[in-house]
Amino acid sequence: MKTHTRAILTATSLALAATAQADTYTWLDSPASATWDTSALNWTVNGTDAVKWVNGNDAVFPASSSQKTIGFSGTITAHDITLNGAYTLNGSPVVTGKLTANANGSALAYCLGGESVRIGGPANATLYMGNAGTATLKTMTLEDTTTIAPNSIRCFGPEPATPITNVVVAGSKPSIYANNTSLNFTENRIIRITTGSKLYLGTSGDNRTITVHKIDVDPTSGQDFSSNTAIGIPSYWKGNFIFDPGEGWTNNIGQLLLYRNLTIKSGTTRLGSGTDFGTADNALMHVKGGSSFDEARRLVVDNSTLYASQSSRYVDVNSYGWVVVTNSGKVIMPSVHWLNGLGSPGRLDVEDGGEFRVSILRLSQSGGSQIHLNEGGRIKVEQLFMDTASTAEFAFNGGTFQSIVSSAGDGRTLFNGAAAKWANVTFSVGEKGAVFDANGQNIWWDYPLTSGVSGETDGGIRKTGEKLLILRSTNAYTGPTVVEGNGNLCPRVDDALPPGTTVRISGGAALDFNSYETLSPARNSTNWISRLEGSADINNCSALHVTNAIAPSIGGTLGFAKVCDLRGDYEVSASSNECSCIYFGASGQDISGLKLKLVNPQSFDKEQKYRILRAPSGYTGTFNESALPSGWTVVYETNNVYLKFPKPFVIVVR
Repeated sequence: MKTHTRAILTATSLALAATAQADTYTWLDSPASATWDTSALNWTVNGTDAVKWVNGNDAVFPASSSQKTIGFSGTITAHDITLNGAYTLNGSPVVTGKLTANANGSALAYCLGGESVRIGGPANATLYMGNAGTATLKTMTLEDTTTIAPNSIRCFGPEPATPITNVVVAGSKPSIYANNTSLNFTENRIIRITTGSKLYLGTSGDNRTITVHKIDVDPTSGQDFSSNTAIGIPSYWKGNFIFDPGEGWTNNIGQLLLYRNLTIKSGTTRLGSGTDFGTADNALMHVKGGSSFDEARRLVVDNSTLYASQSSRYVDVNSYGWVVVTNSGKVIMPSVHWLNGLGSPGRLDVEDGGEFRVSILRLSQSGGSQIHLNEGGRIKVEQLFMDTASTAEFAFNGGTFQSIVSSAGDGRTLFNGAAAKWANVTFSVGEKGAVFDANGQNIWWDYPLTSGVSGETDGGIRKTGEKLLILRSTNAYTGPTVVEGNGNLCPRVDDALPPGTTVRISGGAALDFNSYETLSPARNSTNWISRLEGSADINNCSALHVTNAIAPSIGGTLGFAKVCDLRGDYEVSASSNECSCIYFGASGQDISGLKLKLVNPQSFDKEQKYRILRAPSGYTGTFNESALPSGWTVVYETNNVYLKFPKPFVIVVR
């Protein structure tokens, strides 16, 4: 009897030991819906049917022919949970390991509990997450390629008191899909991306938004951006996406893959992937659209900085991808090749205080690409690049262009490629004009600037800065030509200044008609302009024709180094004691084609004698005086011409 009893106890002990040591519990497939507790016999372990759940083990739910609901009688703790069918977990299990959804349509009706939960599964599985219950989860790690579709930000746990890592991306491409609501990962939540991982974002419709404030790479990578990390927004999902890191914070992302819209606000977003996922093409960013330029498929850099310090990398904007830099936003990528239309058209808009700086800006390879440099925007590049004879448009409408060539040369390498590659590129000037800033580097502009709207007057061009703007092509814009700063405007070919343009020069600048570079013997360029205003030197001007008027500024001088063709009005302006003047540095200048015309005659002091011409080597002819107000006379001397109002001769009889 004693032996028999010992045998029974031994068998029982062995059975209990076997159950306690088993760590994989498989759900019985027979109940349609059931309760997960520690008393019902709903599990099998190692082929033994109808065992009770023991907290802390792995739970496997097999494939099922229909959706099943698993309720919870209390707090259930599991290590790994695997859903091989469509199940709804109607409670808050505490998961200490990994939750794997291998089938589409599984759902968590309640918040998960635990310190750190890993979630994964294949790309064709979607795990829907409810927001009932108490949010206690501290960190969610996304693995593999599964899609999680939370109904609320509470699915990621309670709002932390200080910034912590709420989401760790540790898979090849898991996705967060905003299903029934918008998601806002506030500044107290950080999405951290581990080396070699990629996160996709998506929403169920255009009325949904995912806002992410803080993103960082895994600190174990050293944040040197030599590893592959990425954020992607696929084309098959809709919605609105916002990165808003806040001032003083830098979002660190290896690579951006954008096939829908994204707005980056505030702070800095830094890129630096070493290798593109799957193609090894070294792209820092892909921005791709659909079948046309669409505002729902844009990257907008708004009052923030998108930065990349990497060299030998590029950005790919094509398939009607569209990038907008606005509201004092900045794209600063000084060593990056920006591919605007690699396989199909791309678009870039810079405006409203926005700054865009890259090493090489490709206008188009495929045809139809657009660059819009609007009012308040600035583009700074080392080189403009074309590698095929494609069509493209570079449209100025108030924005500023600046050359930042870093080579030892003087800026002649701004345009890359033979003229045939640029033949179909249009550089248009809109209503607000085009600004060229030669601040620190000459700008050698090789191709025609045309009016943006045929038959209408555009805003013309304005040159600023202490270096040169060299116009090396016949131009057809219709507005004024304004030259400011200390540097020169150099029209190098015939009609580089469009016929009929008004040229205004100020600030110590000069207009220099340097000789042709390619002709032998060299000659000065022939330019017919309507009007010349300001105070400056006009150098190498023998082939210059001013057809309507010259108008030196008050107290200033328009100086002509050579004899040129001056016709129309000579508009003389003055204050009480100083006057505008013209200067001829060469002998033989004929002044008879100029009609003297006083601007605001009431501003002239009749007690003053005004010099209106200085010519140390002499001049020929006399001015046309038919428009002078009554009483004014012109005094011609060998080297000077004066304007005065004679005092009346009075005889006093005593």
